[in-house]
Amino acid sequence: MGTIFLVISIIPYIIERFALFYVVLSTGYSGIYLQEVKVGIANILSILSQYFVPGILCLLLVEEVKSKQRLFISLLVFEACFWLFTGGRSNGVIIASILLMYFHICVKPIKLKQALVIGIAGFFFISLLGVIADTRADSNANISETFSKSMSNSNAFYSAISEMGGSMYPMITTMEIVPEREEFRYGSSYLYSATSIIPNLGFWDLHPAMKYGNLNDWLQNAMSLNYGPGYSIVAEAYINFGNLGFLMMMFLGYVFGLVFNINIRDKRNPLLIVLAFVFCFLIIKTVRNSFLATVRSIFYYIIPIYLIVVHMYNGRINKRIE
Repeated sequence: MGTIFLVISIIPYIIERFALFYVVLSTGYSGIYLQEVKVGIANILSILSQYFVPGILCLLLVEEVKSKQRLFISLLVFEACFWLFTGGRSNGVIIASILLMYFHICVKPIKLKQALVIGIAGFFFISLLGVIADTRADSNANISETFSKSMSNSNAFYSAISEMGGSMYPMITTMEIVPEREEFRYGSSYLYSATSIIPNLGFWDLHPAMKYGNLNDWLQNAMSLNYGPGYSIVAEAYINFGNLGFLMMMFLGYVFGLVFNINIRDKRNPLLIVLAFVFCFLIIKTVRNSFLATVRSIFYYIIPIYLIVVHMYNGRINKRIE
């Protein structure tokens, strides 16, 4: 099953990574934000390239040859480093977290001594995230400046920690706007986001999901900002249900908990672990986005991957029974 994902994603993956690498290397981080947004068929390469990491995870979790396991781990490390190079901290952190979970669940549980080493390494890793954030603020910066700053900036760790509070900005500004200037959405943003699975074949000038479900753009326009402030699942729960939004958060937390509650005794079931890791890679970063991104991830990636993985896994079980 991992081989299938690699076959359909390897060429789009290479093209996408080389293109992004060239943009950052030649123009700095500013080039990332100047790229044309692609939708529909024009975005097919990006969609297919997203299957690369799930394919590597599938192969890693079923491979028993140590040398191949190290190869797959090296590819994941490369992917994490690539995203840190291009300023994509979320993907880098997610892959690093998945590798830690893989070691803890599939290799051996992390003990106190190992946890201390991971904690020290984590300090420097988080410091690097702070440096990358400062470098991204300089749109013309590049990777050499990133590492030079990382050697001289002793407050990078505290900068990265304090910056995490910035994720509350969408929530705070939404509370200033709603309900004083605009009414609550009463669940409409979730419903419009769900319509994003219907392609725009000329029915609308702007897809309803983008018009009413893309809360990042809504907040940017409402605050007259010249940059995208992002959004969050907490802010979206509030803009729909006000103070009762915590009920939606409880529901989402319950769903996330079901997926990520992997018991160590279940590690012989690769299906469970594969789905949890893939879900983590594709969904976790959407907590800093609107529900629209979650719908896209589920429809374009989670469901196809789930169907293929379950089909292949059940096929192997049936062969063993026969």
